[in-house]
Amino acid sequence: MDLDFHELVWGKELEDFSIEQLKLANMLIFGEKTYRGMADYWSKAKGEIAEYMNKLRKVVCSTTIKAADWNNTTIVRDAVAELPRLKKEGVGNMFVFGSGILSISLMKANSF
Repeated sequence: MDLDFHELVWGKELEDFSIEQLKLANMLIFGEKTYRGMADYWSKAKGEIAEYMNKLRKVVCSTTIKAADWNNTTIVRDAVAELPRLKKEGVGNMFVFGSGILSISLMKANSF
């Protein structure tokens, strides 16, 4: 996953916003492609944002991924059916990062 565009916009203001947003999250949701890129980057990163990203509960929605090696990650095979159940179990916000195909599926199913 190419995240070079981040360098164009990243700065103190966006970093502060990212930390504030992560503090409100109970769970992060990813499609497979986004998960692979995020896991590759954040599992090796250092700093306050990396600490939050690595400790938060994460869900990767995929019918093909075999294993999720990023700390605290669960694989969900049927996002439309399983994410509403996980939301009810949680105590905070679920954030979907990137994951355009997943987001479209959830919107079409009116899951949230």
